[in-house]
Amino acid sequence: MRRIGAGTAVLLVALLGGCSEGSVARDTYRGLPPGVEVEGPVLSPEPMLTWLEDGAAFAITTWGSSSCPPVAVETESDRQSVTVVFEDSDNDACTADLGPTSHEFDVTDSVADDPSVSARFRSGTTERTYSLTSP
Repeated sequence: MRRIGAGTAVLLVALLGGCSEGSVARDTYRGLPPGVEVEGPVLSPEPMLTWLEDGAAFAITTWGSSSCPPVAVETESDRQSVTVVFEDSDNDACTADLGPTSHEFDVTDSVADDPSVSARFRSGTTERTYSLTSP
């Protein structure tokens, strides 16, 4: 089992999929990716990246309301980089907890091995981008 620090971004690279309503992720689920644990309390809401399937896929774990997690709405990629764009959930009633939600993506053949990965969050007129790295 691999352990990571709460402040460490874990790189998960996956592109294009679609299991959650309105999401481009191939799968979205509450919790961390299998085999990943966070040590200690989560002190930072920064997303985490985890590589899956020997680099053929990745997961980005976001932190926030477990009933209203952000939705992966778009992926942007070139040979060297992948950016996943997230927007606010359309859910009406949201819990006030700080839980993890993981979003998995496949890496396309057009992306080189070990690309840079970032997550961009849009909320109204505000936008914030995080560069994610492997532990």
